[in-house]
Amino acid sequence: MDFDTRDRYRRAIEELARRSGQAEDQVAQRAIELTTQATREATENDQWINVGTYLIGEGRRELARLIRCHEAPRFRVLQWVYRHHSAVYFLGLSFFSAVFIFLIVLLGLRGQTPGIRLVIALLLLIPVSQLALQVLNYLVMRLLPPRALPKMDFEVSGIPDAFRTLVVVPVLLGTRRRPGQRWRS
Repeated sequence: MDFDTRDRYRRAIEELARRSGQAEDQVAQRAIELTTQATREATENDQWINVGTYLIGEGRRELARLIRCHEAPRFRVLQWVYRHHSAVYFLGLSFFSAVFIFLIVLLGLRGQTPGIRLVIALLLLIPVSQLALQVLNYLVMRLLPPRALPKMDFEVSGIPDAFRTLVVVPVLLGTRRRPGQRWRS
């Protein structure tokens, strides 16, 4: 792991220990035990055999339950939002679209008949949905912190054969040809 990933794991252990009233080494030992148990069970998904899954990933809820940790409400809300991201996004988009259409129809079209209001509301769906999308994207960027992925550090050991790859970038190389000059092969 690189330094930032190790530091995130260390901070996660500190936070879990502080919120559970246990020592940091006990919290780390429980995470290792969960990882060992997942290794013995031979799951199809390899993420469960990494201790980081239980410290900063999807398994944190299981580790917190095991050590009787009371997570902060903000952390629980963020985890719920990350688990239900599509529903939150589409419900937010629907909510803001409905609010904008309601405000336009209610405030801007007071004297119109209900039929005219309905037609205008239907015509407003696309432009209002674009406005709602911009507002929602702004709020998501402001309210939800980014989640950095854990990284590996292969500087000392080199890249293992299992992780080696080749990147091919198709490029046409050539030189400028002067008049009367033939191409060389």
